[in-house]
Amino acid sequence: ILEALERYEPKPIIFLDPNVRPSVIDDWNQYRTHIEKAIDLASFVKLSDEDLQLIHPETEVHAKAAELARTKKKHIILTLGREGAVWYGPEGKEVSHPIIDLPLADTVGAGDTFSGTILSFLHDRGYFGKEGEPPQLLEIPIKVRQEALKWASAASAINCSRPGCDPPSRKELLALLETL
Repeated sequence: ILEALERYEPKPIIFLDPNVRPSVIDDWNQYRTHIEKAIDLASFVKLSDEDLQLIHPETEVHAKAAELARTKKKHIILTLGREGAVWYGPEGKEVSHPIIDLPLADTVGAGDTFSGTILSFLHDRGYFGKEGEPPQLLEIPIKVRQEALKWASAASAINCSRPGCDPPSRKELLALLETL
């Protein structure tokens, strides 16, 4: 897949969420090589702090996320469980958002809900290009990133307040956002 993506023109928008699963990784060096190549191809990389620690155990996660964003010119979104999330931009700026605390049923689907909401939020605002226009990925303003994190955190909180993976409808999400 990585080789095919390297040849693809124009380059697609790629949102990478590696979901590292240590129990199925036999060769960590090979895995890290593949993940680094995937990060090189991605436009956005969403990692949990636990994922990033497994991929780069020698480095503090915030420092590594900031370095990846800056050196690879990527949007790196780091989720931190109960500590919220931080978005590191390719220009070296970062924004964060705390979790939205609702009663917890379980966390199944929390990351996927978070990622899907970020993508939907940016798509709806035209950052992936409109009517043949090129994407505007490097020019996502700080305020837009902050709002995207808020929406993603709210959607994920709703999902986690219900058993299983049960992301909110847009109506449910907007209702919660009105209270924040």
